Amino acid sequence: MKNYILTILLAVALLAGYQTIAAEDSTPKTEKQTTNTEKQTNKTEKQTSNTEKLATKTYKQTSNTDKQATKTEKQTSNTEKLVTKTDKQTTNTEKRQTVVLTCDLHCQGCCDKVMKNIAFEKGVKDLVCDLKTKTVTVTFDPRKTDIETLLAAFERIGKPAQVKK
Repeated sequence: MKNYILTILLAVALLAGYQTIAAEDSTPKTEKQTTNTEKQTNKTEKQTSNTEKLATKTYKQTSNTDKQATKTEKQTSNTEKLVTKTDKQTTNTEKRQTVVLTCDLHCQGCCDKVMKNIAFEKGVKDLVCDLKTKTVTVTFDPRKTDIETLLAAFERIGKPAQVKK
């Protein structure tokens, strides 16, 4: 009977030891489960972070698209202004008149004298002096001056001129 009791005690001890070992085995599983849960949480956080980065990138792209649209609108506006300016220049060109005058030009000094003085007459837009043909081509705004006023200016500087026919 002693042997029987010892066998039972041994069985109980072994059984208690087995439960302890089983409990120890279940603890690592719980730690493993916790580690896996933490890994999943980290993975979810990374995915959330990537989603936020993607949303920020999309926002920046949208912002850049808006900037490009604004730039295109400004370019269109500038183009319209340029067309308007060109139209005004065309209108101003239509309001200009050109006359070729013959004048007694002996040397380059005579041409320089005409260029320095006549260029500053009111309404004169362009002045070309040709020493070989002894002519002066004057482009002017007829609203501000006329041919008679230009001829008088030539006389004031001592270089009488006539309209070339």
